Amino acid sequence: GMAGLVADEKKARLFTDVTEEKVFSNRNPKLGIIPHKSWIVAPLMQKDKLFGMIELSAPDACVFDENDLNILVSFADTVTAAINNAQLHTEVQQIALLDILTGLYNRRGFEELGQREVNRSIRTSAPLSLLVIDIDSLKQVNDEYGHSAGDQLIYEAAECCRRVFRQIDLVTRYGGDEFAILLPDTPLTHAREAAERFRQALKIRSVQIKGKEIHISASIGVAGFSSETKTIQQLFEEADAALYRAKTNGKDSTCIYEK
Repeated sequence: GMAGLVADEKKARLFTDVTEEKVFSNRNPKLGIIPHKSWIVAPLMQKDKLFGMIELSAPDACVFDENDLNILVSFADTVTAAINNAQLHTEVQQIALLDILTGLYNRRGFEELGQREVNRSIRTSAPLSLLVIDIDSLKQVNDEYGHSAGDQLIYEAAECCRRVFRQIDLVTRYGGDEFAILLPDTPLTHAREAAERFRQALKIRSVQIKGKEIHISASIGVAGFSSETKTIQQLFEEADAALYRAKTNGKDSTCIYEK
């Protein structure tokens, strides 16, 4: 129809009477039964990118003129700018919540989105668990092979997170060599099983650094939502305390938080 033609031409058009437009005869034979005859159509475009269309129509023929078309084009430009700005704003917000190295959510993303899950558990009493993961011996790798080698280990651990955890899980790089994995609708026993699956999956992965194969292991702390939990930071501190115990127990292990 009219929108399709304008989209193809990428140029606003005035149709004084669409029933007289021969160009539509092959495009849409049903146009003859359209009740509206007058149309003005403007594309929402910026730098050859088509966002959409704006159409105005009237039942009678010859209702709109060139002045009406110019007004619609001006309005379409304003709408296009607004749409583009909204998309850029969304992209910037998304970037602000993502870790550059791994593409996972960062600490800010964890705190903002994680608090929503805590609030949901407070309202519904749904189980909620958190894993805090620390990559073992990353400092040693950084000191011996450089920080780019350490980044390889972190990236490999992030890829393992993507494969092991569910799409509904909030997988974040909390900072440095620490990952925080929030598991909605997951009781503590199942969270520990998930932690062990990840730890075992990570142990069989390795990276090649300067001709040497470096294997990866992790220590994991697990904590679960309780009636006393009010904030995502509180839940993190509990899982982090369990993580500290796992590392002092000899690394490459999983510990559950105990009051």
